[in-house]
Amino acid sequence: MKFKLFVNCKEAGHMCDRTQYDEATIREKLLLRFHILFCRACRKHSARNFKLTKLMRRAGLHTVDPNRKQVMRDLIEEELSR
Repeated sequence: MKFKLFVNCKEAGHMCDRTQYDEATIREKLLLRFHILFCRACRKHSARNFKLTKLMRRAGLHTVDPNRKQVMRDLIEEELSR
């Protein structure tokens, strides 16, 4: 398997999002860190993304439980089908 050292900004943005939500692999984290060393735009995006995540955690905001989301979708579909 070939190890890709450089990623484009779109891939770096995706890795940044995954890193912020603790879903990134070690490889992705390393590639992102390497990318933001050279890319000012992605460095700014990463800093803003981190700040937003920190503020959301501090505010105690949470997402809707997946099971509850499905119940809501089912209710909406039921109403739309009438």
